[in-house]
Amino acid sequence: VDQQCKLVVPALSKEEQDFLHKTVGQQCRALGGGVYHTVDGENRRVHLGNDWSALEVYGRGEFPLHKLSSIQLETVWTSFDATLVFEGESGGGNDEAPHQPLHFRFAQFDVRVRFILTAKVLRNLAKRLQHRATRKGPSQHSPSSMQRGAARRRQPQQ
Repeated sequence: VDQQCKLVVPALSKEEQDFLHKTVGQQCRALGGGVYHTVDGENRRVHLGNDWSALEVYGRGEFPLHKLSSIQLETVWTSFDATLVFEGESGGGNDEAPHQPLHFRFAQFDVRVRFILTAKVLRNLAKRLQHRATRKGPSQHSPSSMQRGAARRRQPQQ
């Protein structure tokens, strides 16, 4: 996540990078424990998988973040909406639809911004890890190892 936060264009100042890193980190921790959002018109628990590679939406299934193909934003009088579209498997007898949209509705603008920002950072991370895994086999730097490293850095030095 650290590296993805540095890849924002135009380049961010150190202060902006720190703010982005802190915001995305907070969202990842919250999603790791599971949060409730309105998804497809129903209040559903949204959980970030242990390896940070997928969102699990209870009642809808698991959505690999490397397959997140687009994010569409819409604002109406009563809410701030976002549609996340995931690539599915087409053909081959698979029941998965070619494109799987998830419609999120947020009552507060800043909640939507933090959620979407985190989804974009995690999508980029998941795509890089997926690409690395297909080229070289399993990565030495899984999201889990990055989580452990970040947790070690947050612990007070003795």
